[in-house]
This record gives sequence, C-alpha cells and structure tokens, in this order.
Amino acid sequence: MDLTSRIAVVSGPPGAGKTSVAEALVLRTERGVVIDGDSFFASIRIGLIPPWTPDADRQNETVIRAIGAAAARFARGGYFVVVDALIGPWFLEAFVDSVALPATYLILRPTADEALRRATRRGDPDLVDPGPISHMFDAFGDLGPYERNVIDSTAMDVEETTEVALRMIAGDSFLI
Repeated sequence: MDLTSRIAVVSGPPGAGKTSVAEALVLRTERGVVIDGDSFFASIRIGLIPPWTPDADRQNETVIRAIGAAAARFARGGYFVVVDALIGPWFLEAFVDSVALPATYLILRPTADEALRRATRRGDPDLVDPGPISHMFDAFGDLGPYERNVIDSTAMDVEETTEVALRMIAGDSFLI
C-alpha cells in the first residue's frame, strides 16, 4: 500500500499502545515519520500546565496546532506521517485547521483496567499517575460519531493492532 504523503493520527488514552503502533506503522513504508505529541509538550520549558487540567485548554490547542503544522509539512514533503498524540475529538477542529490535508483518525482504546495496567508499568518520564490516566481514559469514553474510529486494543498485540490500523488507513471512511 502506498502511504506516501498520507497522515494517520493514532490517538487514545495513556496505555492504549499509541507509541508502539505508530512505530510499527512507519516501518511499513519507505519514507515514514512519527510525530511524537509528548515531545511537543516537553518542548515547553517554562510555563507548562499539566495537559489534563482544565487550565491547559489554550496551551493544548497551541500544541495540537503545532503538531498539525509539522504533520502537514512532512506529508507535503512526501512522507507517510503518523501522529502519536492524545488528540480527542474536542481538539480535532484545531488539528484539521492547521494540517489542511486529509488525515485518518484512529483511536486505540483498550479497557480502562488494561490501559491503567499498561500505563502505570511504564517508567519515567512517562505519565504513570493513576489519577490523570483514569481522567484521560474517561475523556475517551463516549466519542459520539467517532466511536467508529475506535480500535479495541485490549486483547491484541502490537502487530494485530497495526494490521487493523492499516486496513482503516487504506479506506477513506476514517478520514477527517
């Protein structure tokens, strides 16, 4: 499958498998880029507001727009771009506005227990605090029209999840 100049957003709560699947997806192409959303937040050296708090909306929108602009630039350069970021439907408008290109939107969502288990077993600098992890998981609970974009990654390994994601990327029904 030719993925040149395509963008795929791999989103979901902490512990969903976004990073592993994003890495596996780019290995399926000759020219691939992973945009790590966490690194965009880590770039804020002074004044970072924890992204899961209500006061972080403006900051989060700025970061999402920066991610979208970077994804667009790489896609226009002929790369398959996988965005590994926690982009909920509430920030899709900002992302779509800044990317100005079609993108496939995928949401990995294992069960709450599995997401918490996976996320808390990671080490620093990843988020391992159960409170924010549960809060972010809950935010992905009722996605309305985007429920169809969900991949339940609970019982799947990275390879299986990647295969499902590739099938979704190949079709145009998950474009945003």
